[in-house]
Amino acid sequence: MQFVSRRIDYEMIDIIEEDGALSTFVGYVHEELEIDRRYLPISTYEASSLFAVDTLNDGIVYVTWDEATDAWNYDVLHADFYGYMIEVLS
Repeated sequence: MQFVSRRIDYEMIDIIEEDGALSTFVGYVHEELEIDRRYLPISTYEASSLFAVDTLNDGIVYVTWDEATDAWNYDVLHADFYGYMIEVLS
């Protein structure tokens, strides 16, 4: 995943901590940033945006803050997580 982070300019995060607990960053994204719990972050939060997995369909979503609407935008980048990773790595 670190190779992927060099290709998309975001650092990939560990969703699960070493002790098996859910990352505190995931809680921060859902509770503090108020990003819909449907989206599981997979990258660091950079410039009011991050990459996430849509837990309903495994798609890759680019989440960005829209100042004009004062809301999050969820732009689907790829319908399949693994397909997206293959495209990024190739």
